[in-house]
Amino acid sequence: MSSIAPPPPALQAAAKEALASSVQKSASSERRLLRKSELEQMFVGKNQTFIHFRTGSTIKWYVRSDGNVFYKNQTNGNVGYGAWKLDDDGRFCVQWHAARSTNDGCVYYFSESGKVVRTGSTNPRANAQAQILDIQ
Repeated sequence: MSSIAPPPPALQAAAKEALASSVQKSASSERRLLRKSELEQMFVGKNQTFIHFRTGSTIKWYVRSDGNVFYKNQTNGNVGYGAWKLDDDGRFCVQWHAARSTNDGCVYYFSESGKVVRTGSTNPRANAQAQILDIQ
């Protein structure tokens, strides 16, 4: 079994800052829902690294143009893949290909105070579930 390399120090610092910030607790009045074209440009063919607020895990998704998404939980080393689709209203849905997966579902991305956060609702006041730390 290979060792799990920790995220780079810059990502670790960003994750700690995101967990400590108020963006997870309440939305600002400037939160704006991101639409399909923005999300395609931002995510497709790229890696996105985000911090999941509930668990504190740092996770990387690689969203491919062929409709597949691969993930690696950088905190515990779990890996997997699934199929994604993106609706016109910005709803990003993933069906994970793992028998034990409980994370299937759809999320929405918002721009807020120079950050990108993810929620389970189109309501701009919904609590953020995660924050994007890096996109490459």
